[in-house]
Amino acid sequence: MVDNLQQLWQSAPGFAVVEKREQLSRDEFVERYVRACRPVGITGLARDWPALKRWSPQDPKQRFGHLEAEVQAERQADPQYEV
Repeated sequence: MVDNLQQLWQSAPGFAVVEKREQLSRDEFVERYVRACRPVGITGLARDWPALKRWSPQDPKQRFGHLEAEVQAERQADPQYEV
């Protein structure tokens, strides 16, 4: 049944397009996106978060620059990486 529903959703025009919405009520979100299993980008929700005023590219360096971080790069290039 789920496979049939997925095929039905995929046949809808614009299925592959992810909509972006600024204002979205809970009811519309549930009905249009959750129940329909469609993705949506919701913008503007974090506009008033204090972190957006405090954080900058320099902030992590100032707060955590004394710590070491291990960076893992090119994992996909090595088929034996996980071994």
